[in-house]
Amino acid sequence: MKINSPYGREHAEFYIRYNKNQDIKRLSVKIIDKDNRLVRELKNKEIDDNSLISGYFHTDDRYKSFKAIHNTYPYFVE
Repeated sequence: MKINSPYGREHAEFYIRYNKNQDIKRLSVKIIDKDNRLVRELKNKEIDDNSLISGYFHTDDRYKSFKAIHNTYPYFVE
């Protein structure tokens, strides 16, 4: 995904839903600059793991969330 300006920062927030049947084995998030150079890779501590509660019912569903923010535009999130 390409982020063109600070106004597009809301598109750099990601939510990935999963459960025991559709597990996430590995999650790698890279921020790449306009010259296709790796700026950085998000660390595991920057990726939150949350429980997904649907109304009043608890489920085994979860989601991972993270923000891939960089201060130089444009940049890409891979």
